[in-house]
Amino acid sequence: MEGTVAFQIQQRSMIRIFVSEHKWKDGLPTEEEAIMVLNQGDDSAIPVPAVFMFVPGMPVVVNQNTYQGLKPINRGDYTAVEVIVNKAYASHRISADITIHFGPPAGII
Repeated sequence: MEGTVAFQIQQRSMIRIFVSEHKWKDGLPTEEEAIMVLNQGDDSAIPVPAVFMFVPGMPVVVNQNTYQGLKPINRGDYTAVEVIVNKAYASHRISADITIHFGPPAGII
C-alpha cells in the first residue's frame, strides 16, 4: 500500500482503491467499515476484504491473457493507463484524489 501511495504522490494523480467482492452485513458498507478497509488492508484477522489500489501509469504484469486478440504476452511488463470501473458496485469519493470502490474493476487498460 505504501508503495502505491508513494507512486500516486509522485505522479500527482488520482488513486482508486478497489475492495474485493464482499458480502456486507447490511447491503452497502457503512462509513466505519470503509475506514476499516483503508486502515487495515489485507489482514485475515479482521472481517474486511482485500484491496487493489490503482494509479494511472503504474507498472503491471499480465499473469493470464484472457483477450488473445489484444496480444498481451503472459508475464509481460506493461504500463496501465486507466481502469474500467464496474458500475454494478458502489463507490465513494474520499477526497479530490481518492475514490474507494466496493467491488473489483471491470478491466485495466
